[in-house]
Amino acid sequence: MYEYLDDNIRTKILEKVSNVTKELYERSFKLSWGTQYIQNHVATNYVAFFTGALVVEKHNGEATIWKERAHQMLNRTMFLLSHVVDGSMEEGVAYGSYTSRSLTQYIFLAKRHLGLDLTNNIWLQEHFWFIYHTILPGFTETVGIADSNSNWFYGPESQLVFLDNYVMRNGYGNWLASKIRRLRLQKSELKGTFGHRFCTLHTEFFFTTLAFPKQNRLMHKHLSSMFSTTGVL
Repeated sequence: MYEYLDDNIRTKILEKVSNVTKELYERSFKLSWGTQYIQNHVATNYVAFFTGALVVEKHNGEATIWKERAHQMLNRTMFLLSHVVDGSMEEGVAYGSYTSRSLTQYIFLAKRHLGLDLTNNIWLQEHFWFIYHTILPGFTETVGIADSNSNWFYGPESQLVFLDNYVMRNGYGNWLASKIRRLRLQKSELKGTFGHRFCTLHTEFFFTTLAFPKQNRLMHKHLSSMFSTTGVL
């Protein structure tokens, strides 16, 4: 799209992104989400201005400080999550998908732009099994543990294809994403809101790979799981 915009529109967009990114940076020192770590607003807002800073850094010298602030806080989140060895989210399934949506984007951007590989994080390596085992039989509802309803708010197709492409590389994520995607067309309770559903469509496209064919032949080895962090069997 960028190549079709004239210089005037490009300048306006750059200015808008820069202003909003700076505002988020300044608010991170004043509002509660700015000093917390594992919570859906934290990951969402920090990834927002981390992305904004990456976009405008070549044009705005201040953006380097914004980028470093967001990176520092998100990296601390990943460090804390490395102690969650079962891949679970304390906010449950629905609100947890807010956080996992944003963290998978951060991990992708950190590797691409900073050369930092976070894919060996134990929480990330086990997160697929949290998604899989919190889906009820029939794949139309999820377990309503913690602060959750019976479905995901964001994804989880985007998160699943990311996990397959960058972490597991075994076809499990692609298989489960395909299963959920197909059922969304048939089950009204799986469709979700328009905004929630389509705001992860672009990342789902970025993360998808055909290198690992869909397959579920080992699923029977993981029929049940105990998530000790959240106390769920």
